[in-house]
Amino acid sequence: MMPVGTQSINGNCETSSMAILNEIQEKARMTTWWPVLAILSFFAFLGICVSELPDTVKFLSLFIFSVPVFILHQFEIWRKTIVLMYDLDEKHEAAFTKLLEAITYLSICGGKWRIIATGDVLDKKYHAGASYLVNRAKLEILDVEPDFIKTNVPIQKMNFGGINLFFMPDVVLVYSDSGKITAIDYDNLIIDHSQTNFTEEDPVPSDATIIGSTWRYINKDGGPDRRFNNNHKIPVCRYEEMRIKSKSGLDEILLVSKIGLSDLVNNGIKTVAKAINESVEAEKNRIANEISRRQNEFNRKSNDCLEQSDCDNEVSTELDPFDVLFHCICCVMASDGLASGLEKNAILTVMQKVKSNWSDEVIAKKLKAFLIDVAICGYEEILNRSIRNISIFKKVGREHVVINALNLVINADNKIDPREVSVLEKFKQALA
Repeated sequence: MMPVGTQSINGNCETSSMAILNEIQEKARMTTWWPVLAILSFFAFLGICVSELPDTVKFLSLFIFSVPVFILHQFEIWRKTIVLMYDLDEKHEAAFTKLLEAITYLSICGGKWRIIATGDVLDKKYHAGASYLVNRAKLEILDVEPDFIKTNVPIQKMNFGGINLFFMPDVVLVYSDSGKITAIDYDNLIIDHSQTNFTEEDPVPSDATIIGSTWRYINKDGGPDRRFNNNHKIPVCRYEEMRIKSKSGLDEILLVSKIGLSDLVNNGIKTVAKAINESVEAEKNRIANEISRRQNEFNRKSNDCLEQSDCDNEVSTELDPFDVLFHCICCVMASDGLASGLEKNAILTVMQKVKSNWSDEVIAKKLKAFLIDVAICGYEEILNRSIRNISIFKKVGREHVVINALNLVINADNKIDPREVSVLEKFKQALA
């Protein structure tokens, strides 16, 4: 028999969510140390057990060795966990709910299998007249999040043996048993489906359509081969075959007992893809309009400044220290041309530590506004403005607060980029 299904998925992931995917992959590659500590603790405890120490000491040592293992285990779970908070618009939420409902219907149907291998039949009379053989296994569908990912929406998982598909609101995450993690946009998923007649030798699912029957051992004329005493009738069912594939190498085949489920899943995927595209276009239009508005405002302020000879040298006395600090750490984040989720989380942490009283929503809006300002004025202009404004912290002797905040953002993704260090040095010079 010839194996079927996904053989490998190439590294060119078909997704626009590369930043999130890169972060997931980086977290997955982090070394896990708690098993090492657990093994060392076990042998240390074993050594104490065979010693002549009192039983009380032995019992106390079990507690002493177990607590650090537990604490390290919980810390590593926290360190490797990514929190994805989705704020879906009404259409996107409805589309994703429709897809989840379709997958739920698939999960509760009477029979669902993943095809492992297929092969030609050499002699049909020994295989109930079947044209080809199928090696299948039960398809597992669960409501579960991917490892080390926490989110605020329900997630459905399809287990294809060595491949697991997680249906997220924006992409399908693909986890392989080899440890490889990739992602596919809904736009790039291809669903082919057709109906097929299946000679069912196992119990017939309750929702299956039986279209006829055949014999376990069959003659050429379709009648039973009476040379076999245990020759019995076998039902022939009309099943649906669904193939999920992508250009990156995903290729899985499902066999389901209920007709029409493939259409539900296919329509759900297409609806989600359409909703995502509409959301992206709406966001692009909103940003374009915001850039246009801010460009006009920037031009107006520039003209006003030209009328004042001391505009460039004047330092505003109404600067908000929180805004100044926020722009400084955002400049560090954007210095390498990227804005990772870890850096954004570090910015959120900084603004909480300095007690800005800004909500997560406010910080998210300010991040968007900062990126729009960079698009309008250019990064260097925003950086120079932040360097000029940072002097307010020097006047009140709070230089260390800024330096600590900048270092926190630089080290957020465990990678120190030379461009980030260069920006840090510029801020240090301004504070010197």
